[in-house]
Amino acid sequence: MARIPAGLLRVDGRRSGCSGRGPRAAAVRRGQGMRCLKVTARMRRQDLLRTQRPPLLWVVLDEAVIRRPVGGSAIMCDQLARVVEASKPPCVEVQVLPFAAGGHSAMGGSVTLLSFENAPDVA
Repeated sequence: MARIPAGLLRVDGRRSGCSGRGPRAAAVRRGQGMRCLKVTARMRRQDLLRTQRPPLLWVVLDEAVIRRPVGGSAIMCDQLARVVEASKPPCVEVQVLPFAAGGHSAMGGSVTLLSFENAPDVA
């Protein structure tokens, strides 16, 4: 159960300053090196959903992900728009588990299941 948007659904690095050109972006990258590397890697992984044979991405978000304000209203608006946009291709399924569902087995953290065509599933 995701308590934050999955990396493939998060907004890009424009607001973080990790992407872009110029002296400001370069300074941000120098000061936040590891963070910027992670943002850049996440943005590249998002490109996988736009390939000729994209993987199936099925995400179940806790309702708190869309209710809890993080980073201010502009970032939340961008984030929610990103989730909606990312969920449009047929290879992406996004579900929200409502608070009303009560307790569930994934409350302890997130679960990742990888399925392969010619190999067993991995959790």
